[in-house]
Amino acid sequence: MNFSWGVGAVGAPLAIAALERSGHVAWTTYATTAAALTLCIWVASDKFSIPLTPKKAEAIPQTKSGQAIPEQERTLRQRREFYSGLVLCVLFFTYVGVETSIGGWIAVHARRLSVSGATFWAVVPAIFWGALLLGRASAPMLLRRIRQNKLAVAGLLLALAALVCILAAHSPEIIAVGAGLAGFGLASVYPINLALLSECFGSK
Repeated sequence: MNFSWGVGAVGAPLAIAALERSGHVAWTTYATTAAALTLCIWVASDKFSIPLTPKKAEAIPQTKSGQAIPEQERTLRQRREFYSGLVLCVLFFTYVGVETSIGGWIAVHARRLSVSGATFWAVVPAIFWGALLLGRASAPMLLRRIRQNKLAVAGLLLALAALVCILAAHSPEIIAVGAGLAGFGLASVYPINLALLSECFGSK
């Protein structure tokens, strides 16, 4: 799902770069907005049937041998789950902010450094989203050799180095390189966060 979603994010900057030359960006924005609002209204007015399932009684945690877990150990486990969930929530909040900020701001930053009338700056977000797409496609293969925690930490460090490169850049081309590295570094962070969330809380 993440991989498929990235296709639109990659194609949109390329479309904007082409429309920028013809001067039809505004009308295309209006048409896209109208189509999105129509789709939202249609989805909101549709009635979805929700299957009713009987509520299961909460099971008492047990060890592998089938014995009930002592109260003290259960309390420690619940406390560990709380702090793990808190850390994951902070990661989710930070990651979403970083991804959307880079994807939306990188073109403006590249345009400020552009000395000619070229529209290369409009393609820079496509490089970021394309690298993100490539990283999420290759993540399952990397996870066969690298533990998910190590891959997430390595990706965050690569993204941090890429952001330093972007902020220190003096040309749109250097920004494009930093955008590609940032996209590839951030690619596996969100899916791994989702996996850690399900590991921490299970189906609750």
